This record gives sequence, C-alpha cells and structure tokens, in this order.
Amino acid sequence: MYPILNVAICAIRNGGNIIINRYYNNINYDIKNIQNNKNYHISLIHNIIYKTEKVMIAKILKFYPNHIILNQKNTTFIKKTNIIWDLQPIYGTKNFIKNIPHFCLSIAIYIKNKIAFSVIYDPIRDELFTAIQGKGTQLNKNRIRCNNSFNINNSIISISHITNYVQKKFFLDNIFKNFLNAKINLRITGCIILEFMYLSSGKLDFVIDFNQKKKIFDIGKLYIKESGGLVTSLKDINNNILGMCYVSNNKCMQFIKNIFK
Repeated sequence: MYPILNVAICAIRNGGNIIINRYYNNINYDIKNIQNNKNYHISLIHNIIYKTEKVMIAKILKFYPNHIILNQKNTTFIKKTNIIWDLQPIYGTKNFIKNIPHFCLSIAIYIKNKIAFSVIYDPIRDELFTAIQGKGTQLNKNRIRCNNSFNINNSIISISHITNYVQKKFFLDNIFKNFLNAKINLRITGCIILEFMYLSSGKLDFVIDFNQKKKIFDIGKLYIKESGGLVTSLKDINNNILGMCYVSNNKCMQFIKNIFK
C-alpha cells in the first residue's frame, strides 16, 4: 500500500464520519421544513462542506504539509510541489438534502498534472473505492473489474443530469429512443461518481456523463480504464462532443457505435 493512499483513506473516512452523522440528524428533522427552506439548504451544505474539508485537510497536512490542496474555497496555492490534492466533500448534494442515501466523498491526487490516485467513499454503505494509475481498482481492499459479458436484455445504463438544451434534444432524439427500443433500463440517480464505481465493479454496463467536468472525467476515466472498461465520446452530426460514454467491455462499445450510426 502506498503511504499517500493510506493518508487519503484516513482523511476521507474522517470526512465521511461527519457526513454520515449529519445525514442521520437530517432524518430526524422535519422533512417538509428541509425541502421548503432554501436558506436552510444553503446553510446546511456550506456547514457540512466546511467541517468536512477541515478534518480532511488537517489529516493531509499532518503528513504532507507542503502539498497543494484544492477545495471549494481555495483553488490556487503558491507552493513548490508537483502533488495536488483535489477534495470534494460531497457529491449528490440534492440526494443528501432529501435524505436519499446515494452520495459520496472524493479525493483525487494529481502528480505532475496527471491523476495518480483516487479514493471514493460511500459512508452510507461503508464502501471504499480506490484506484491507482497503472495498478488497478479496489472496493474495500478487494480487486474489482468491469463486467466482461454483455446481454442487452439485462443491461442497465446510468445517465448524468442534463441541463443543456442541445444535450437534452440529443438525448431525446437519440439515446432515449434507441435505448428504449433496445429495451435497456435507464436510470438517473443524482450521483454520477458512484455510477462510475458501480460500472467499475461490474454492476452497470454503461454510464453517460453530459456535464464533462474535468475532475469528474479524470476520476471516471481512471476507474473505468483501471478496471478494464473503455471510454468514448458521444458526438452530434457536426462532430461536437455532447457527452462522454463509459462502457464495461468491447461488446458494449460496439453496441454504442451501432446504435448511433
């Protein structure tokens, strides 16, 4: 085990303890008050992010005081180091607010501007996913791999939230219609990072991400490729990239290429 990965695991578990405690306190709060009070949403999330980042950063700096740490408020530091920690205290904030148990924490470690390590933690299920560039992926210290088989009738595809009009039209005109005709099950869960984890552990067959944020792309690409999967782009007729598609094997990739001809 790499020392830097051990520190990342300790840091993310410490952060997860705060998230899970606040989540169960949320359940005891009047759900109608939570859903109808926008200011409460903002205050709740900011408070959780602050406390979670604080304990995670403290753990990291204890062992690596000269490393760069990127978080919600601090995005640039002037330090002489090639190692950058990118922290995300909570993915799936809407799920968290509505007490839907589908969210996670994330740490990505970049060395010379390339992602080298990643730790994803689902505190509800106590599932800890790790990935090392060139060394594979694990779930709770057990090696995981993408599904190496493909059966259209049993396939499940997960899709990220879509906000762009062009992407929505592309989805309705192509993806939704084609997958519906192929009798493939579609789902949108509100936490795309966990969907990458499920794909890398063989539970899903496809994941399509329309948001194309660099940090999410880096994490998704690392886990999927290290677990034997493939990554391709979805393009419109003008060759514009509208989303990224992550698939479990070559058979899935061929199906994607055929369905969008």
